[in-house]
Amino acid sequence: MNILLLAASTQLALAGASVSSFKKDSRKGANYWNGGSAIDGKLETAWMVTGESENKGEWILIDGPSGGCSLDKISMVNGFAKTEDTYKDYSRVKEVRIDILEYDSNLDLQPTSKSATVSFEDTMENQIVDIEDLKIDSENGGKFRITITDFYPGKDYSALGVSEVMLHLGEFEIPTKIVSVSNGSEGSDDMNLFDGSTRSLWLAESGATVELEGTMSHVGLIAGPSTYARPKKVKVSTGGREIIHDLPNTSKVNWLLVPSVTGYTGSNWDTVTLEILETYPGSKPQVGIAEIQLRATTFE
Repeated sequence: MNILLLAASTQLALAGASVSSFKKDSRKGANYWNGGSAIDGKLETAWMVTGESENKGEWILIDGPSGGCSLDKISMVNGFAKTEDTYKDYSRVKEVRIDILEYDSNLDLQPTSKSATVSFEDTMENQIVDIEDLKIDSENGGKFRITITDFYPGKDYSALGVSEVMLHLGEFEIPTKIVSVSNGSEGSDDMNLFDGSTRSLWLAESGATVELEGTMSHVGLIAGPSTYARPKKVKVSTGGREIIHDLPNTSKVNWLLVPSVTGYTGSNWDTVTLEILETYPGSKPQVGIAEIQLRATTFE
């Protein structure tokens, strides 16, 4: 399962997540079940609502970036998905309401009338749901409040868990900035990775890496012709987090999600590294990559 980046002077908000309530556990640590566990990229952790709650009405509040943004999608692993048993044992999210709150000129957080309702199936797979016309318009930023309005009851426990939630913001293209490459074939020019032509290739050996600079949400990878090996499994890592992507054998662009560190896409503040873990074989042994493209959701 795959779980589960300009020109402006605005700064990213110091983002995170707060919740209406969470389970206390002195053995695992005071904040083990707090809201941060729902945006840490780990299925073995979860935001867990206190067992005394009725679940409906509980919420998680996720910071958005300053400068305004639009919410295109929400993804969620809607229960405690450490194992299949824990997923069924605890209650899971069936429906949520997403409300927009915005900072005014005095930096006071104000409610708005902007809202959307989203439903999830009862499956432990990561689910991505489209959302229309939900924006933070304030240049000072705002927050997304995700309130539970319905749930699937747990087999053994009434408490509700959410292993992961991510807000997918509207994207735009940005220039590709490569910091370094490794394991490139002798004489191969890494400038070919961002020259705008799919006819020129960067050739590399197995285990090659590409380091990218910038705040990005997705990396677009275009493989070369099938005469060369093509990336099959690629690890994208930044800020101590990683996602391993399984790619189809195609010359079309594959958009690889970059790990989020704040709960919304496009929130990395560190170098992004691509590492080719496995390849589809070609008649030539080198890995051929035609282009790398970048998308962002926030301004640096």
